[in-house]
Amino acid sequence: MDDFAQKNAPRPRSSAATDEKNPVDTEPEAPSPKPAGHPPAAGVSEADSRAAELADTTIQRLDRVEERLSRLESSIEVLIGPASGRMPARHAENLVTRTELSAAMEQFSSTLDTDIERRFDIQNRSVQSLRTMVARTDELLEQVLERIEAASMHA
Repeated sequence: MDDFAQKNAPRPRSSAATDEKNPVDTEPEAPSPKPAGHPPAAGVSEADSRAAELADTTIQRLDRVEERLSRLESSIEVLIGPASGRMPARHAENLVTRTELSAAMEQFSSTLDTDIERRFDIQNRSVQSLRTMVARTDELLEQVLERIEAASMHA
């Protein structure tokens, strides 16, 4: 395998990266400096070795991002996994058709109308009773005043 193929081959994931508690808070590693004392391979220019080094660094960063995404996906699946297993059954039980909703609203409206009419009838009877009592009180008061006037005239 030549140098370029070795540097661009997929890297095994390190266990240190998977042991992190919070994948979002991890800091990207700085690119590793060129090893001192290793001259570029024969026929490889300085620019080519720098490009290969940048490609290697980029691949390492992409591997770390992929690991973080995998951990986040796993966390999300753990969080919504049990709920999604229960939801379809519960959701299917609670579905209401338009006809059922219309019937329920009609029944509620009918019950509400009946209740309102009953309350209006009760209030109407109360008002009529109150008017009758006020009229009777006025009659009695007039009778009392007439008797007082009649008694004061006879006295």
